[in-house]
Amino acid sequence: MEFADVAKNYIELGLTGLSAIIIIWLFVLTFHRNNDKDDEREERANKKEDNMENRFDEMLELIKKQNEEYQKQQSEMINQIINGVTSHVPSAEDNSKLIKITEEVDSVLAEILKETGADRVNLVQYHNGGRGINKQAFLKMSITNEQVKFGVKTFMSDFKDQFRSVLAYFVKELNDNGECYISNVEDLKNIDNSMYDYMKEKGIESKFGIAIRNHEDTVIAFVSVEFINKELADINKIDRVLKDSRKVFETLLSL
Repeated sequence: MEFADVAKNYIELGLTGLSAIIIIWLFVLTFHRNNDKDDEREERANKKEDNMENRFDEMLELIKKQNEEYQKQQSEMINQIINGVTSHVPSAEDNSKLIKITEEVDSVLAEILKETGADRVNLVQYHNGGRGINKQAFLKMSITNEQVKFGVKTFMSDFKDQFRSVLAYFVKELNDNGECYISNVEDLKNIDNSMYDYMKEKGIESKFGIAIRNHEDTVIAFVSVEFINKELADINKIDRVLKDSRKVFETLLSL
């Protein structure tokens, strides 16, 4: 009801009627205001409820995705374990074959030890182990077979998962030339300090090695002949024995 209507009613009804009309008019205004406030409150409540429902739905979706990712990771881990078991556990036939190869390798190493008069002869095989921040596999090596003279300490149990950089000069020469002969450890002082320190620490005065390659002509291992006393090393004999045995090792490691 607008003010013009109030004025018109005043003329028609007088003061008493106007008072009643004003009271009714104020009541109607208050009612509309209350309704408007209720509507606003209801609208805000509805929005709040919608927001809560949306957030709840988002949380459920996040939990669902996290659960799916967890299940996926668990499944992949289980598959890796299963594949690892089935892939790396040799059959009885394979196991028998590996034992025979190991026996043959040890037999050849023992023969080299005897013929050269060395203190220690070993087979070192290359392998990868772990990955760096660039996701590239580390180049490592381990002594897999070894023969030593009576009273000489074996290194096989200690020389596991060693970085090839420990014997950087030796490994490079083997890769480039197929052999590496170090008659005197002192010759390494100005060539490879790391290898020099290694040989001095182990008490090795002379070290001779020959590369073992696979069918793709890639170096996969090497045979090493070591002397505690460099004066006992006969280079000509060592050279002949190592070269004669190389083909045997390449055949055994390719079986």
